[in-house]
Amino acid sequence: VDVGKGVLLEEVLADHAGHLQRQLVSRGQGVLTNQLDNLIQVAHNCVVGESTVMAAQAGIAGSTKVGKHCMVGGQVGLAGHIQVGDRVEIAAQSGLHRDTPDNARLFGTPAMNFTDYVAQAKELRRLPRLFDRVGKIEKTLENNGEKN
Repeated sequence: VDVGKGVLLEEVLADHAGHLQRQLVSRGQGVLTNQLDNLIQVAHNCVVGESTVMAAQAGIAGSTKVGKHCMVGGQVGLAGHIQVGDRVEIAAQSGLHRDTPDNARLFGTPAMNFTDYVAQAKELRRLPRLFDRVGKIEKTLENNGEKN
């Protein structure tokens, strides 16, 4: 693992680098440096861009590239062979399995646009009432002899 100057590593950075492969954690520029919390897994051939922050128990699978100025929440999983753009925010416990453009805000598993996630979560809360309504409609149709 190559760790550049100005990188703060807290407690543990696990390394599974294969032969003739290397990982690169870029050095931070300016005020903010890379900050990698405890129990971070960075697999073979990964690159983490400058001024990127990763919280505890995040994991990056092999050959993944994380851009500059990103924020990766705790327990986030990044699949292998993907590219994460610059200034991307990934909320805790999210799972990312595809390339992501610059400036994305992601949440959930699979990770999706934060605004879409919030809208879907609101709709999910309505499902029990919708099931009740559909059940009542089916019962009415059945009582009227219209159900197949």
